[in-house]
Amino acid sequence: MRDPWCFPPSPKLDPRVDRVTTLEDAERCVRAIAARIPITRVSDLSPLDRLRLPVFAAVTPLARDLTTHLGKGRDATSARVSAMMEAVERVSAESIPESLTLRASFSDLEGSRSPLAVDPALFDLPDDTLYSADRAITWVAGRELRSGIDILLAADLALTPPADGVLREVDTNGLASGSTVIEAVVHALCEVIERDAQAQVEFFALFGAPEGPPPPLAQIDPATLPASARGWLDALAAHDLHMAIHDITSDIGVATFWAVLTDARFPTADGVATLTFSGAGTAPRAEVALLRAITEAVQSRVGVIHGARDAWNLLPAGRRAESRTIRLRQLLPVQWKPFSAVPSFTSTDLRDDLGFLLARLAGAGMERVIAADLTRPDIGIPVVRVRVPGLSPFLVNRRRVGDRCLRHLLWP
Repeated sequence: MRDPWCFPPSPKLDPRVDRVTTLEDAERCVRAIAARIPITRVSDLSPLDRLRLPVFAAVTPLARDLTTHLGKGRDATSARVSAMMEAVERVSAESIPESLTLRASFSDLEGSRSPLAVDPALFDLPDDTLYSADRAITWVAGRELRSGIDILLAADLALTPPADGVLREVDTNGLASGSTVIEAVVHALCEVIERDAQAQVEFFALFGAPEGPPPPLAQIDPATLPASARGWLDALAAHDLHMAIHDITSDIGVATFWAVLTDARFPTADGVATLTFSGAGTAPRAEVALLRAITEAVQSRVGVIHGARDAWNLLPAGRRAESRTIRLRQLLPVQWKPFSAVPSFTSTDLRDDLGFLLARLAGAGMERVIAADLTRPDIGIPVVRVRVPGLSPFLVNRRRVGDRCLRHLLWP
């Protein structure tokens, strides 16, 4: 049986994308198994908005958490596939066959001949966790990607929603699907790097002191953006919408952008407030990361217009809105930089992208990169969860801070 973590050469369709198959092939594949998810409806949301930029929704009414999945992209096909693939990854991560799990405490595994277990405490667990080293929990098989060593990962750090109390809230950070396993791994790695960068910006916006060391944050000069991005910004400006692009690339050195879309005319309860919608993107190639951030900000706005992002994972009202207002209106940077100053890596093979990402993480002191294969045999579309001990999960759970955020409170 072939080792799913032994990646063969994976040539990209084009250096400007991170896919190894065409969108048309990917769509045929996901439509063939849509009834098994089940995806009951795929809707074009673009007509709801005067922009008419591509945003789609896929509905999975029987899902245990998120039931409405949004997708964005440069065109209708990519947005439609994006929505359906999100549905695949979220439903695939809901469970794993019991025969593929192990029930034990971390203390018991430390002294056994089982594969090495990674201590859940390394993942900045929240203060309401039920985890302790001597409490039995469920484990799933994983692989440490740098060394190639088999490893056990707590099921609550792989599956969603969590069931053992290691985590108490839904966390989909590092969950990704793809046409191949390596494609899913690269997508997942980019997401955890992106969320880590965003977490540091948000934490500093909430708690950082003026004399403290801020995370990297600079605004990109719009005149220096590539034509692919300027086209989107011009389309927005034609409808009185303003988008600012911020470089939040962290010390890891993988291009990460935060796009902030401002709509002064968006209808609000008091008829006065100016609303902002944000999106983020990370990729080895800076232009790919940039377009992800832009399209996600557009998706965020259309999602509000659509009014349906139904999930069983309920968050206290106002919990995220307060920080969003603070960080967007008070702490936006005044520094400007050209797009060309953002680090960028271009390759023709996803295996090179993976090597680049692993090297950048190692250079920033991340010793382990752990992946778990959550692909459902009855679906057959690769889904993985990637966890990197040390990267901050603060963006998805404010009870999980960690050193990557806390260092922004320290100064001489």
